[in-house]
This record gives sequence, structure tokens and C-alpha cells, in this order.
Amino acid sequence: FVDDMANDGQSAPATSKSYTAEEFSKLEMKFITSIQDPVERSEIIFHMKKEWRDHFAQRCHYLRIDFDGRAWLSSVDEMDRRLTTEKNRIKAAKRRFLMSKAMEKDNSTSSRMPGVFVDVSDTS
Repeated sequence: FVDDMANDGQSAPATSKSYTAEEFSKLEMKFITSIQDPVERSEIIFHMKKEWRDHFAQRCHYLRIDFDGRAWLSSVDEMDRRLTTEKNRIKAAKRRFLMSKAMEKDNSTSSRMPGVFVDVSDTS
């Protein structure tokens, strides 16, 4: 098929789809969440981030925009650190909430049934 087109002097029509940053980000996340193996998913995320950093740096260089890679990477690291800290804070708050529910349940049923039990339906 390609040879026939080359002989005719024609080319295949160029098709391209443009995406907004939000659409592309959603597609990227959809791809990442489709990977079942957590180790493989982490590796893909790591390499995709690296590719985007490289692309950004090359784009800045091409556009002759001053780009301090070390400062930018340290700001990205700081943002990741803050995000991780916030996620850990939320997990700890949820853990405290579940433990308080378990202790309430344990206190109310201690005479009938020893031990700490958490009914997930009670936490809603």
C-alpha cells in the first residue's frame, strides 16, 4: 500500500487529534491505572515523569528560556514531599477515627464480647 502511494505521488492524509492538558492528563491517568502490577505501575510512573521533565527542559532550551533544572527539580521534590505528608496526615486521621470507633464499640460490648471489632458500615 505504501509503495503504491509512493508511485502515485500521493501521501496518506495526516490525521492528528489535539488534546487539552486536562484531557491528556486524564488519558495518562487512565493508562496508568490500567496497569495491574503495582511494581510495573510505579516503574511506568517514574519513567513517564522523567520523560516529561526531559521534554520540558528541551522545550525551554529550544524556546531559549532560561531554565535552572536543579531549582526546578528541587521544587518538584518539595511539592512531592508536601503531597506525601498530606496523604500521610489523612491516613493517620482516618486511622485515629477507626480506632476511636473500635474503642467505642469495645466499651459498649465489653461485657458480652471481649476484643476490639470494627464494623466498616459504622464508619460511614
